[in-house]
Formats: sequence, structure tokens, C-alpha cells
Amino acid sequence: MTDRSLPSREVSRASVGHPTEYQAQPAPPAPAAWDQDEETVDVRRYLTAIIRNKWIVLLGLCIGLIAGVLVHQSMNPVYSAQSTVWIDSDQGSGAGDAAPIRPGQLLTAGGWMDLMRSFTVLDPVVQNLRLFVSPEEPEHAGLFANFEVTDDVRSGSYEVRRAENGSALVLFDRQGTELDRASPGEPIGVEFGFDWIPDASAVNGTEPIAFSVSRPREVARGLYEGLDIQMQGTFMSVGLTGSDPVRTTRIVNGVVDRFTLVAEELKRSKFDELQGILEEQLEYAADNLEQAEFQLENFKVQTISLPSEQGTPVSPGLQQTQNPVFQNYFNLKVEQEEARRDRIAIERAMARSEERGRLATEALEIIPSVRESSDLMSALALASERRADLRALELRYTQDHPSVVDAREDVLELERQNIPALVSSLLREIDARLGDIDEFVGSATQELQQIPPRAVEETRLERQFESAENLFRDLQGRFENARLGAASTVPDVQVLDRAQVPETPSSDPRTRFLALAILAGIGLGLAGAVLRDRIDPTLRRPDQVTKDLGLPILGTIPHARSRNGKLRDEDHQQVVEAFRNLRLAVSYAHRGPEPMMVTVSSPGIGDGKSFTSSNLALAFAELGHRTLVIDGDVRRGTLHTLFGLDRRPGLTDFLGDGASFEEVVQHTAHETLWAITSGSRFRDGPELIGSPLMNRLLDEAAERFDRIIIDSPPLGAAVDPYVLSTLSGSMLLVLRNGATDQEVATTRLEELGRLPVDILGAVLNDVPSGAGAYKYYSYLPGYGVEGEEPRSSDKAPEPRLTAKV
Repeated sequence: MTDRSLPSREVSRASVGHPTEYQAQPAPPAPAAWDQDEETVDVRRYLTAIIRNKWIVLLGLCIGLIAGVLVHQSMNPVYSAQSTVWIDSDQGSGAGDAAPIRPGQLLTAGGWMDLMRSFTVLDPVVQNLRLFVSPEEPEHAGLFANFEVTDDVRSGSYEVRRAENGSALVLFDRQGTELDRASPGEPIGVEFGFDWIPDASAVNGTEPIAFSVSRPREVARGLYEGLDIQMQGTFMSVGLTGSDPVRTTRIVNGVVDRFTLVAEELKRSKFDELQGILEEQLEYAADNLEQAEFQLENFKVQTISLPSEQGTPVSPGLQQTQNPVFQNYFNLKVEQEEARRDRIAIERAMARSEERGRLATEALEIIPSVRESSDLMSALALASERRADLRALELRYTQDHPSVVDAREDVLELERQNIPALVSSLLREIDARLGDIDEFVGSATQELQQIPPRAVEETRLERQFESAENLFRDLQGRFENARLGAASTVPDVQVLDRAQVPETPSSDPRTRFLALAILAGIGLGLAGAVLRDRIDPTLRRPDQVTKDLGLPILGTIPHARSRNGKLRDEDHQQVVEAFRNLRLAVSYAHRGPEPMMVTVSSPGIGDGKSFTSSNLALAFAELGHRTLVIDGDVRRGTLHTLFGLDRRPGLTDFLGDGASFEEVVQHTAHETLWAITSGSRFRDGPELIGSPLMNRLLDEAAERFDRIIIDSPPLGAAVDPYVLSTLSGSMLLVLRNGATDQEVATTRLEELGRLPVDILGAVLNDVPSGAGAYKYYSYLPGYGVEGEEPRSSDKAPEPRLTAKV
């Protein structure tokens, strides 16, 4: 202890001002961040977390950059090749059309697109261009010029090498298993569906030839999905993208060439089928005409010598002129007979259609009543044309193809619904006409009813011959038109623009993937930073103290950086201002009797409680208050090192070794600051804290000092801080930014809540200056106090805070 005597509290009170002198000053306002709404606080929290965990963001950026570079190196630019096909949509309805040659458009717009994607088009392209084999190195493409596959080819990746002795070629899979061996000039891989005789001179002994083989139909399926087909009016564009511009262009041109060839063959086959159907009908009509002509001639020969009703011979046939009534009756009798015959013929033709499973068009078209029905004849002609279309489509497509299914449905609808309905309507008309004729004939006179049957028979045979002749001529004309159309078929499609090899890529996904990878890496880093903030158990934000712990923040101590073991002047000024602010806040927060007696503690070790208590005591001493700081940590107290004092005698020496109060109180370098160190280390030191002598020491200290600061052990270390806080009546809790565990602090506060202790508030220690929400606790740089030279040389220099973090 120094030679200065302990102060008298009464004398000191008269010489220095009491804190009550500035009680009229307003209390420091709460930080503006506490008044912000929850959304603003969350945004600031995320920004704070990102700034604090910027290394995670940088790590995510590096990962994304590396991944993007790897993808950039492994990918190739994309080239696009496109060709345009012109499709003739003329339906042949104009007067000047070559209708027999061009009876209408072959397919609809959707049908043309389906034909382009059909395997009838794609399979030959795959075979001709050998798309089913892909060498790993482009320079080996010439080796596969004669490579063919069978239907049972086995897909996979293979290698061809020369045997070690150089006398044979060996086929391996990618796992290195030998699959086949062949001498030069012999086929290899026959068991795996290869039809290939490789050029032995192109396979050296050091470098294997790697290639992959796929089934042609699977490659065609890939083309089906990859082709971009757009229909704009009469123009159809065909596009394809790929990494090899030459190969892509060859595929597009191969597809459109095959497409035009198939379309031409499809249309020619349509004319051929139509010609075959008309030829069959023409033969039937010729036979019917010949039979009608024979019957008429035979009838005339037999009746040439018979007399007429007036006694005059009939020459040639029955051609005499009758009166109007007789002639009308005669015509009706002929019409009646013809109508009955037509009805029987129609029913026989429909029965024949049911037996054959398809409509007997040729049998219906030769019936006179059918010929006189324009609707039924149009339907029959349409049915013949549609059936020809169906047969032509069946030659190119499977039975399940949409075009075949649609055409079959059209034919069935005509033959099973539309034409039978028209036939039924025609039968009803015939029945109605027979009824009218029967009524007229029944009311005629006996004389008119006795017209010889041969007159009726002759008229009927003449009409039958005339009808058969007209039918034959009509079918003959249609047959000639169809034959001419088959001979001069003009395709409905034509290649307008062939695909050209692109010189520049249409798109470069490498740049896009690189940017996406970088953005994904940054996003991953940001998510990691926010997630780390979410799962961080330590206290880092003011709202964790004010909302979660329910404590007011009395002050913040900024992070101080040292250089050569000393604080920088700027940091020193900030620490000084921080403790001045804390001194003011503690003075107003203390609601107990004078003198002020405060216990300083923290939830854990290393939170900075000794640093806070020593500098807070020094801040009160600088204001002129008689201040005593007591090192209540009898286990590991270090206040004596901060002030440069002796550890003994100290607190434990007073409590357990009989030392006097004057002996344990040591004067520091500051004029109004005294300290009681922790003292000697006793095993029962913690028990001495709760002894009556501790009450005696605090009572005697209260009589001599204005401010008493007790530095206690951490709350989680022992019961000592709880005992000291109940003796002092108040506690100041020190929380270290990024170090204090929030859950531990909550538990310790619950324990303190069961004791008669007034928790003044919390002090946030080691706060980064200007970081996120803590910017409200920063201090303006360059606004420190600069002292002038003292007027007398005997004036002591201003003591500095013992700031150690």
C-alpha cells in the first residue's frame, strides 16, 4: 500500500462534485436500430452476416468459378443448320387446274410435319450417313466409311487395337475386356452386330481406335426429338443444332432430301392405287356394257318379225308414235320396271359389301338410279379416292401411324355411315316413285294396261344399254386421267434453301454455364453465410440482447487493434469514449442507494469482464469520484497485473488471514482510484466470499468511497458472482461479440432472476467498428481530445486507461 492515507468520504464529498449534479441531463437515447421494424432489422442482419462471413461467400465464388471453368472446358459451342422446304398447298379447285393430274393436296400441314419426323424418313438418313457409329477422335472418321450394323447390333463403347504380335486386330470394350479378334481383311465384331472390315493399316500398335455404337432406331429417335420443324403457310423450316457444324449440316440436308423423295413416292403410289381401282371398275363396266348391248341386240332380232298393235310391222324395234296418254303410260311402265330392277341391284350390292367387309363401289356405280343421284356418285368417287390414299399411306407407314389411322377413319366413315345413309335415302325415293307409278297404272284403262310387254322390255333394254355406255365412258375418262397423272407426277414438296455449313456458333452455352456457375457459387456462399449466422450460437447482434435476453445495452466497447503491444491512438480514443458513455449509462441505470456498488461479471471466460471493470473504475476516477475496484475473483484474479500492484495482501487476506482494511487497499497511479486485489490463494477462498467479513469489508468501503466496482468470476465458473451480486445489490453483465454463448447467457440470467439482484444491463465488448447494426455505436474518427502543453512542469500527465482486450 502507498503512503497515501485512505480518503474520508465526507471531506471528499465536499471537494468533488457528486453525480447528482448532472441528473438533469437527458438519458442517452436508444440506438436507432432498435426502433426499426422487423423487416429492416432482418435485412440489416443479413448484410451483417454476409460481411462477417465474407470468406464463405468468397469460398462459394471460388467453387462456382472452378466448376464453371471445368464445364467451359468440357463443353463445345452449338451450331445451328437450317433448311427451308416449299409445300404446294393448291387444292385443285380452280377451273384451270390440272385436276386429273393433281386431285388435291397429299397431306395437311400437320401431316407434312409428321412425315418429316417419321422413321420412313429418318431411318434411311441414319443408315446413309452412318450416324449409328461415332468415333471418339474426328480424324478416325474415315476408318468407319464401310461400317455397317445388323438388326441385332449391341450398343456400347468399344476400342480396336492391334494385337501385341501385330498379326491381328482385337476388339475391346471400354473396361478392357477382349471381345473379338480378327486377321487383317476379315470382319470383326460379327457376334455384336458389326458388319465391318477395318483398314488394318490405319490401326497402329500404340494408339487404340475408340468409338461408340448405337442402334439405328435409337439414333433416329434422337433425331425425332432434336429436329426443330416450323410450319409457316406453305413453307416449312427444318433446323438442327449440334457441336459439329459439318455433321449437323449433312444431317439436315439428308433429312430434307429423303423427305422430298418419300413425298414424291407417296404421291406416285397414290396415283398408282387410284389407277388400279379405276381399272378394276372399268373392266366391270365394260362387261356390263357388253352384256347390255348383247341383250338389246338379241331382243331386236327376236322381235323384228312380230306385228305391232295396229297390224303394222315393227321396224326396227317398237318405234311407232302413240298419243300422249299412251306414250306417258308406256314410259311409266318402263320406269316402273327399271326402278324395281335398280332396287334389287342396290340391295344385292349392299349385301355383297357386307360379305366383303368393304363397299362394292363398282357394283353401285353401274346402277342407273345410283348414276342419277349426284350426291351418292360424289360420295362413291370420294370413297375410291380416299381408299387409294389409304393404300398409299399403308405402303409407307405402320398401321398405328396417325396419318394411316386418320385415313382409315375417313374411309370407314364414308363406307359405313355416309354412303349407306345416301343409299337408304335413294331406296326411299325409289319406293316413293314406285308407289306413284303403281297408283297411276292401277287407275288406267284396260286398253292402256294391255300394251305388249315387249314394248316395255325394249325400252328398258335401251335405257340399260345407254346407262352402261355412259358409265363406261366416264370410268374410261377417269382411268385415262389417273394413268396420265401417274406418268407425269409433280411432287408436292420442293427444297427451297439447302442448309449451309455455319461458320459461327448460334449459341455458346459455355459462357452461359460459366456465368450460371459463378452466380450459383455466389448464391451458395450467401446462403452459407446466412445459414452460419442462423446456426451461430454466439451473440452478435443487439436484438439478441434486447429481445432474446431482455437486457438494455448500456454501452459497447469497440474492437481495439494493437501495434507492438500498444493500442493505436485512434482505437485508444474510441475505447476512452466508449467507457465515458458506459460510465454515464451506469450512473443513470443504478437505482440503489449511495454509494454506487456494482458487481461486474460475464456468462463465460474471456468475455472481458476484468477489462470492463478496471476501465469503468478508471472512468469514474477520472471524473473525480473516489473509486474502489475489488478483484472478487479469488481463483484467477488478474486486476493486480492491470494496475501494476501486488497481489498480496488482498481480499482473501482480509477475509481469512486477519489483514486490516487499510492493509489490503492499494492506491493506484490515479489520484482517486484504489484497488483491492484478489490476495493469497486459499482452498477455502470461495467460501470466504460469503462470510460476514465480506459484508464488513463492503460496509467499510461504502463509508470511504463513492464508487465501488467488484470484478467477479464468470457466472458459469462458480457461485462466487451470485454471492457478490447479492451483496452489492446490482450487476453489470459483460457480453463479448462472437464469443458469448446465447443459450448459456439465457440460463445464467434465469438463475440470477431468482436472486435479489438488480441487473443494470449489458455491455457489448469487442464490437467491430461500423459493422452492420453496430454502426450506431461507432465513434467519429479524428474527434479525440488533443491536450496542450501544461502551464507548470509539476503537473502530472493525464493517466491513460488500462485498455487491454
